[in-house]
Amino acid sequence: MSNPDQATPPTPDDDHYSPESAPPGNTPAPVDPVQAGSAESTAAEPAEPYVPNPTLDELVCTELARRTALIAAEARAIAHAQARQAEFLVELQCWSEDPQVSSRLHGNPESIRLADVNAATLTEDQARAAFYGRWEDREVARRTIVSETACLLRMHERTVEHLMEQSLWLLSAPATFNALSSGEISYRHATVLIDQMRTLPTEDQEAFEEKVLPDAKRLPVAGSRTGPAGSGKGCTRNPS
Repeated sequence: MSNPDQATPPTPDDDHYSPESAPPGNTPAPVDPVQAGSAESTAAEPAEPYVPNPTLDELVCTELARRTALIAAEARAIAHAQARQAEFLVELQCWSEDPQVSSRLHGNPESIRLADVNAATLTEDQARAAFYGRWEDREVARRTIVSETACLLRMHERTVEHLMEQSLWLLSAPATFNALSSGEISYRHATVLIDQMRTLPTEDQEAFEEKVLPDAKRLPVAGSRTGPAGSGKGCTRNPS
């Protein structure tokens, strides 16, 4: 008996005969002689030499200068604004020390009455001298302006106190203040310089400012930090 699994394969004359297809990937694609010749000629041809584009080079340099100049202009504007803020902080402190102002910031009726009487009968210097004897008025007035400023600037009150103190020192150094106001130095340059000045005797501060300020105008903050004696060592004193 014949095994059905061993059936004779159909012959080519059989109507049901079809040759087995070749496994995928084993049948080479037909080659176009024209394309083959073109590829060979392309590979053989040398690449065209690179030609620089001086117009684009110049455009990039010009655009770089323009964009960095905009940033520098904004930095000068920020420095000017910070100088103006320092002025306003000093003016605020001076205003709050007026006896008629401080007494009203305190809200004590007797203090207000005395301040008004003194303003009408005494000179401004005499009225201020009398006012300095009223410590409570001055302290409450100071706390009031610090609190109001801190609230508006969204800062801690101790930070505002420090800003006010720095502003007083900054305006006591006219050359440094003018350099900040014109944008020649940053606020950080200015505060580092005045923090160092504060370590010196009063009679030496102007000479120190005159010596260090030119470096502050051309160097980063780290490069312009010098010790009080000009030793080149950074000042390690923390601002009070």
